[in-house]
Amino acid sequence: MVDAPTTEVMALKEGLLFFLAVSATCTGCNGFIIQSDCLEVMETMRLAGISSAAGAPIYEDCNILWQNLDAISIEHCDQE
Repeated sequence: MVDAPTTEVMALKEGLLFFLAVSATCTGCNGFIIQSDCLEVMETMRLAGISSAAGAPIYEDCNILWQNLDAISIEHCDQE
């Protein structure tokens, strides 16, 4: 069974892969804002993807993908 933060970081990785694929073929697509309702994911990514959680390898992958983007930021988006 996968916990919620691991599921969220898996979705983040897929989103980063998608954006990198789109930005490679689209002129003017050089940055974006990630919104997440998961504080753990947001804070971990702000700390360069360093985590001791079960999803640590996925955070590392996200951090590597993150490095390939020019203008990217992450912010908390409350579910309410």
